[in-house]
Amino acid sequence: MTQRLFDELVGAPPPSTVDVEGIVRRRRRAHARRRWAGTAVGLTALTAAVAFGGVPGGLDGGIPDGGSAPAGKVRAQPAPPRPPAAGKRSAASLTQAVNTALRQQAPGARWIGATEALPEFTWEEIDGIGANTFRHGVRADGRAGELTVRIIIDAPPQAGAVPAGTHASRALRPDGSVLSVESSNRLGAGLPPAQDEPPLTQRQTDAMAQYLASALWP
Repeated sequence: MTQRLFDELVGAPPPSTVDVEGIVRRRRRAHARRRWAGTAVGLTALTAAVAFGGVPGGLDGGIPDGGSAPAGKVRAQPAPPRPPAAGKRSAASLTQAVNTALRQQAPGARWIGATEALPEFTWEEIDGIGANTFRHGVRADGRAGELTVRIIIDAPPQAGAVPAGTHASRALRPDGSVLSVESSNRLGAGLPPAQDEPPLTQRQTDAMAQYLASALWP
């Protein structure tokens, strides 16, 4: 009875101005946006990891130190170092320059060997020192032996001892590498000397080194 009298005195309450249903809808949409944003971030991170090789063991696709590669998976290995190029010239042009130098400094000399074709420069390492190397038999003034031309990238400051029966000369190239020319009285490593003196004289060997140091650049 008291509640009825109170309601009659107060009257009916005014309609609410708060959009309860709208608030609920907005909260649901905000929740959905946060959920999809989290999923997108996760997918972006996963995509970046795959693009950069992100697998257990690092970016290179290897495996942790001390671990073992799973079946069917090859451990990633670093690429072997590439030998420096002998300037900007082709191997054939380098060989032609050596042939020209021999003709100029020892006009009567001729190449000797199993084949008439001259070899190209090849990369070799001796005692940890790498060089682009040309090596072939030569005969001059009745003396036979071997002519060796090297472009040494990281040459030691001092040349090593020159073997008996060999004339050697070195010249500095503009890029800091060393041009080395050797005339030996042997026709190959381990073979006995063909005669006491090498086919080229020391003067001819020096002249070839000076000529090739500039002719083989760049």
